[in-house]
Amino acid sequence: FLAAGSADHHVRVYMMDEGVPKRILETESHTDTVDSIQWSHSGLKFVSGSKDGTALLWRFETQQWKFEKLNMSDRFASCPPPDASIDLKKGYKVTMVSWDRSDDWVVTAVNDHTIKVWNSKTAKLHKVLRGHTDELYVLESHPKDQHVLLSAGHDGNIFLWDIVKGEKLGSFMNTIEGQGHGGIFDAKWS
Repeated sequence: FLAAGSADHHVRVYMMDEGVPKRILETESHTDTVDSIQWSHSGLKFVSGSKDGTALLWRFETQQWKFEKLNMSDRFASCPPPDASIDLKKGYKVTMVSWDRSDDWVVTAVNDHTIKVWNSKTAKLHKVLRGHTDELYVLESHPKDQHVLLSAGHDGNIFLWDIVKGEKLGSFMNTIEGQGHGGIFDAKWS
């Protein structure tokens, strides 16, 4: 299967049939650009993220694609309000989506500089990770260590997280001599 998100707010799924893609799903399930999609590591599940402030957790069940909505405005009562310097006049936006290695957790990067960890079975918010000071577009699950995630962003920070405990395991600041920090635009594990 191949999943695609697009500027027309649609999510499309194609089945590769004899080398030719055959569209099996086309739905305008978001209300803004769908600019991030990630398949789970196993099974027929993927997550789509949109500038509309939602991520959709898709599953193939009973011969059809079904989704549950993850709303980026969800927060815990104990969470501090978003930093006043962050422009949320146009609302929350998903900037990246990912899964942890176990597929137990879906992870979303949000334009309020937070990382939200969701239970993939219940679609409930599990943790909110804080540390970035600018938007982040890199979420990479460790290839072997379950629940370990790398995040990186325009603030020049790379963080390693235990997403189940909600703890920062390590960090690195990308500094450029004479310029300050250098934004991180992508990162991959070996």
